[in-house]
Parts: sequence; C-alpha cells; structure tokens
Amino acid sequence: MKPAFEYSLLFVILAVLAAALAQQAGALGISVDEPSHLLSAHLYWQGADRLQPRDMPPLIKIVGGWVPGRFALPDPRQDASWQQQHEWPISTNWMRRMRGPDLQALMRASRLPLIVFPMLTTTLLWWWARQLFSPSTALTLAAIFAFEPTSLGHGAFFKNDHAATFGYLLFWVLAWRYWLSPSPPRAAALGAGAAVALLAKLSLLIALPLGLLVILWRRPAELLRHLGLFAVVTYLSAFVACQFDPRLQLLTDGVAAILRSGGAKNGVWLNGHIHPGGDPTYFLQALSLKLPVTLLFFTLCATGFVAYRIGRRRWAYFEGRPAIAMALTAGCLYLGAASLTSLQFGIRLVLPIWPYLLMLGGLLLTAIPAALRPAFQAVVLVGVLLASYSIYPRGASYFNAFTRNERNFVEKLADSNFDWGQDLPSLARYIQEEQVGFIHVAYFGNDFPNRWLPPGKHELMAMPWQANYVRAPVLKPEPGLYAVSANCLTGQFFPEGYREYFSRFKRRKPYAVAGSFFIYLIE
Repeated sequence: MKPAFEYSLLFVILAVLAAALAQQAGALGISVDEPSHLLSAHLYWQGADRLQPRDMPPLIKIVGGWVPGRFALPDPRQDASWQQQHEWPISTNWMRRMRGPDLQALMRASRLPLIVFPMLTTTLLWWWARQLFSPSTALTLAAIFAFEPTSLGHGAFFKNDHAATFGYLLFWVLAWRYWLSPSPPRAAALGAGAAVALLAKLSLLIALPLGLLVILWRRPAELLRHLGLFAVVTYLSAFVACQFDPRLQLLTDGVAAILRSGGAKNGVWLNGHIHPGGDPTYFLQALSLKLPVTLLFFTLCATGFVAYRIGRRRWAYFEGRPAIAMALTAGCLYLGAASLTSLQFGIRLVLPIWPYLLMLGGLLLTAIPAALRPAFQAVVLVGVLLASYSIYPRGASYFNAFTRNERNFVEKLADSNFDWGQDLPSLARYIQEEQVGFIHVAYFGNDFPNRWLPPGKHELMAMPWQANYVRAPVLKPEPGLYAVSANCLTGQFFPEGYREYFSRFKRRKPYAVAGSFFIYLIE
C-alpha cells in the first residue's frame, strides 16, 4: 500500500469519526453524571474547583471546561444548594435555571472538544500497529476501534472514558519506545505519558509504579538519571494540571474518593440479580454481550491463537516482541483490576482495554495467509460498521445478536450498558410519532424531561431515592400509559427495601420500547 493512499484512508476514517461524534454530541440527552462533571470543569477554569466528591481528574476539565465560560450562564454560587458543597445537587439546580435550548447548546458545545480523545486514540493505535504489522492491518484495527458501537457511542459524552483510553495507550506506547532505546529524552517522555494517564483517570495512578518498573527492568547505564527525569516530568505535569498546587490535592483527594467508592458494596446488576460488591466475571460477560458478533469471534480467535503460541513457546514467544508483552500486560492488568472492584456500572469502564484486544487481532491477522487476510479483515470490519449503523447515535446501548430484544438486554445488563439517562430524545420522538395524549414518566437520570417532552402531555413520577419520596415500597400503578427507564426496573441504585418499587412493571411485557424507556399500558 502506497503511503499517500494509506494516509488518505486514515484521514477519511478520522473525518467520518469526527462528523459522527459531532452529530452525536447534539443528538443525545444529558447522561447521569455529565452535569456534575461539567460544573467541576467550569469551576476548574475559574480556579474554584473545590466541591465534593472531587473524583474527576483534571484532563477533561482542561480540554472542555473552558466552553461554559463562553456562555451567559447563571452563577451556581447564587443557588441555595451551594451550601451543600457537593457537585451533584448544585449542578442539577444550576442547569435547571437554564432555558432548554441554551442548555442543549451548552452541552453540545462542551462535548465537542472531548471528541479529540477518540480521534487521538485511533491515530495512536494506527501508528503503533503500523510499526508491528502491515499498513492494511493497522488501518483495519484503527477503523474497528473508531466505529465499534461502544467506543463510538461513548465518544461524545462529557466523561473521561475515552480520555483514559488515550492516556493508558499513550503510556504503553512510550514505555515500548523507551524499552527499544533507553535514553534521557525517552525517560522524560515516559514520565509525561504517565502524567497524561493519571490526569485522565485517577485509577491510572498505577502508571507511576509501572513506569518505574520499566526503567528498573531495562537497567540503562544511567539508571538514577532516568528515574529522576521520569519522576520530575510526572510531578511537574501534575503540578501544572493541579493549578500549581505543590500538594497535588486535586489528585490526592480524587484518589481517596475513588478508593472509598471502589471499596463500597455497590449494587451491580447482572443476569437478573443485584450483586452487592460486584461480580469478578462482570466485564467478561459484558464483553460477550456488547461486542459485535464478528468482532467477538475475531477477539476469541485471536485470544486462543496467542494463548496457544504462548503455551507452545512460553517466555520464548516474547523474545524480540516487547510490544506484545506490554500489550498483554496492559490489557490483563486493567481488566483484572476492574473486575476486582465494585465499580461495575458499565462496559465503558474497561474501554481502555480495547486497543490491546485489537493488538491481539493484529497478531492473528499476521498468521492468516495473505490471500485470505483481506476477506477476513473485511468481514470483521463490515460487521462492526453494520452494528454501529443499526443503532447510531445510541451506540452506548448496543447489544449483539446473542440478546434477542431490549427486554432481554435488561435481564442481563443494565446501568450505562443500556440506560444512563441519555434517551429522553427517543421518548420524545415516540410520543410525537404515536401521537400520545398523556404519559406517566419514570425517568432515571439528570436530564430534564420538560425540555424534551410536550407540556401538558406527561407527568414525572416520584422516584424512591428516599422513603419519604414515595408512599410504599412497591408502586401500584393506576390505569394509563407509562414510560419507565430501564434502570428503574432493575432498581440496583435505589435504597434497599425500595429496589422492587417498579416490580409491577418488571413482570409485564412492555407495550413498546423507546430507546432505553419501556412503554407499558395499564388498563
């Protein structure tokens, strides 16, 4: 493949990805935690980011937090909720004071800068794969990452899932380059990569000991100098990102908050049951249900192929292949650590392992005869593209063909795998297309139904977040039409004793489905 043609294809991939994400940024409603993230990012740029829970690292604040300052927004400090000093109630009241069109314009504009992260990851994955495999394989892997439904579906939210994916990949690419040729500039670059990873996601604090281990293991002649450069560059990067705070309190407070959350017995929904504290197989099961069938088959074949080769040759398999050893380490380490916490609220939380799954696929492609390789690449890629096309722009809710319908989705997985509060636009289209006269809405999320749904044609139902919000532990619905968010049916986020509040709906077959809303007709 000629370089000019290769670069043209990469440009097309990135251009289509940017256009798809830009359209998606304006088409989706506000997800559950976007308001709090956007408020903290806005305050970060004002030098006032001190609200609890301080669990969001600086990188997405730096990239997208400047946007709200370009709008004439109400001052969150003027609301009574400011006394609580917590992002969630303050951000909800802050956005409630905005007009619907202004809020949608703010969300779309704030999401647009974060599109840079999936584009950077796509480019970096292509570059790394190109060093190891053929140009066509590198382009195939980049296109799969760019347009895989879960990756594409989460690419336009104001969240750090894609920032973490880029930061983690950047760290390992720089670790590989250092391993190939240890030098002071590459040690400094590795420190910068570790800093980007940490600033993207607080759990990636693990990049610091990993970077030190790479330098120690490689044992360059100037060991102390390299370690010093790595540490100094990492600290200075964090120092600047923490707004010149030598104690790095923005990071230390955040790490403490993440540790508290991960150690709690969070209720996790899996296969029709709530698992307090999570399930070690959660993410593996989620992968089997959320990856497009062709990509799932591709991944399983690649995993089996690499496992077979390692079993035959053992450590000799990695001789002269530091990139493969690092890719396997990176993927297994991240997936294993995530599987041992209770923060299992969706497959997006292990999005950083996508590049390493695809690197396994690159190894498999190199073993396929050259005459068959293009057909194999085409089948996998077309399967991914068709899967994304079938659900765009709602790729965050994608499930593969092993799940029969939306109700079957919720029997297996819920939370941000399907319903993260983003689907009020889908419900609004259903009401308009079906000419619904009146509907009761049980909405899980932090968007505002009034800005999407026609006035006078809907009623927002009380939610059992606290005992005094509702009349009884189980709702007895009166006759009428109801739209119920999927996460209301599963109930894992409600207090114990009220998790079956919507059980009368859960036992019924839905009348229709509108995005992540189930429509019920109670006669």
